[in-house]
Amino acid sequence: MQVTTHLDSSLRERADDPGELQEALESEANDLRSVREALAEDPEELDVTRLARVLNRLADHLRLDGRFESAAEYAEQARDIWHDMGRRRAEFLSELRRIHALGDRPESPEAWRQARQACDTLVDRAKADDKLGIYLDFGLERRGIITWRIGETESALTDLRDALEIRRTREVVRLADRTKEIIDHIEHTESTLPTD
Repeated sequence: MQVTTHLDSSLRERADDPGELQEALESEANDLRSVREALAEDPEELDVTRLARVLNRLADHLRLDGRFESAAEYAEQARDIWHDMGRRRAEFLSELRRIHALGDRPESPEAWRQARQACDTLVDRAKADDKLGIYLDFGLERRGIITWRIGETESALTDLRDALEIRRTREVVRLADRTKEIIDHIEHTESTLPTD
């Protein structure tokens, strides 16, 4: 179930409709229960991939609900499933979800540093592997946001501008617009801070 979202002033994604989010969480909890029951009876690869997909959706929506630890745990479970199946791109995206959840924790500089370190590895993998390179912009955007939270604005803006350039080159307008909105927000926020 798709939940519509917006970015708040801390660049955290929030659900536009909390009721819609709760409905999605309930639906996914039921899906998770059903898939796990099916796997217990007869573990087939189709059900294993379905489990990973449900875990990913649940991770996304738990993050939106502010349950960052649970979101990271579900994303990690999905990542491990994809890894065991040799599905590198799906593994990459699940790891990005885990990093997103860790990096969204409020007032958590240590979690932000861990998330950035994991994101550094992910970005390096995307740069080195053509199959993963299609997700480089996502890694750069996520690392830029986390880096901004740590307080390294120029490095953050460099990553975000690189992500924007990739998205404009690929003509992915919706994502390019979102990245531009993030850059504008950071530049505006930084320009209104008191100077020493």
